[in-house]
Amino acid sequence: MKVQLPDPGGAMKDWTLLPPLAEAREAVPPHFNRIVYAAAHIVAKPQGNGDARDPENVDWEATGAFREHLWRHGFGIAEAMDTAQREMLGWETSAHLLAQTLNAASAQGLSSGRAVMGGAGTDSLPTESPTLTQIIDAYVFQAEYIHARGGRVILFPTAHLPARFPEPRHYVSVYRAVTAQVSRPVFLHWLGAMFAPQLRGYFPGESFWEIAADNPKVLGVKMSLLDQAAEEAARRRLAAQGQVVLTGDDFNYPDLIAGKDTPVQGPDLEWEGRRYPLGDYSHALLGIFDGIATVASRALAALAAGDRQTYHRLMEPTVPLSRHIFCDPTRFYKAGLVFLAYLNGHQEQFHLLGGLEASRDISHYATLFRLANEAGVLADPPRAYDRFAPILHAAGF
Repeated sequence: MKVQLPDPGGAMKDWTLLPPLAEAREAVPPHFNRIVYAAAHIVAKPQGNGDARDPENVDWEATGAFREHLWRHGFGIAEAMDTAQREMLGWETSAHLLAQTLNAASAQGLSSGRAVMGGAGTDSLPTESPTLTQIIDAYVFQAEYIHARGGRVILFPTAHLPARFPEPRHYVSVYRAVTAQVSRPVFLHWLGAMFAPQLRGYFPGESFWEIAADNPKVLGVKMSLLDQAAEEAARRRLAAQGQVVLTGDDFNYPDLIAGKDTPVQGPDLEWEGRRYPLGDYSHALLGIFDGIATVASRALAALAAGDRQTYHRLMEPTVPLSRHIFCDPTRFYKAGLVFLAYLNGHQEQFHLLGGLEASRDISHYATLFRLANEAGVLADPPRAYDRFAPILHAAGF
């Protein structure tokens, strides 16, 4: 089927729709040999009162249904993360989102494989000028809210540290105190400035390593620095300490997840009832999995079966798509993931909280459509084009 799409210069060009990947349509329960979480987006209602922090502006039914889709493909849910527009949600709505997802997971029992990791941060603070003690208390409060409902925790970076307490000793005192007080081990989150400019210089000096060293409450770190060499060096050093990296690198994830088969001396990592040998590879907590779950699931199952050739054949075509979605300004990547969800029929409107869909232009979305088709992540390409057509028409094409 031939369709017309605008190129980056605005000229209409013919495009022959490619069929979806046959493997992505297989309904085989996947088995993975990596810890894998998809940072899931929320579905916003197209009309609201303009307050992004109002729970009434979230389509809770569609949001829950999308998490069912990710669970079916074997992914854990990373909930109330940046992908869910956490910076706009605020704690009250985030708490509701976490509770809904954790309730849905627990309703199926502990053996269902419905893993949930929730983001614990400091956005519940009532002041913009907190003390170090207040920052610690906010982290512990949110972490225990998640733990009490059966979830696992990743500690968000907080903008209060670089803004008010930028010295390495401040980071060490906060994170060592938080990890000492929480009831279960947690992951840390190392987020680069490309995702959040206010976090530039996070974990200054050797503060991260002082926090993680000899700390049984630190399981490892999600690294979102888009620096493959830095992540590979960090995961080898962490493996020697019995800790792991969850890659958050949406540019280089296929190679980072595949890694090397070289085992590391030491005990296995125990996680959610399974054991994972320590090795020179990354586990994953990725926003791009939200958009490529069907293909990535089959690729990860192939990797677990020892079929690296099929893994790379399926995963590599998703990289140009991911790099486009996460292109500068990277923080607007959420718009691309929601666009994919809309194209694939997971939601009825292409809309984000705060009207963030307007952060990218029509040529960006047209290129995204082509790359998604080439990567095999459009479940029904003709139907996806039919859903795109009204947006093209509204843009004058």
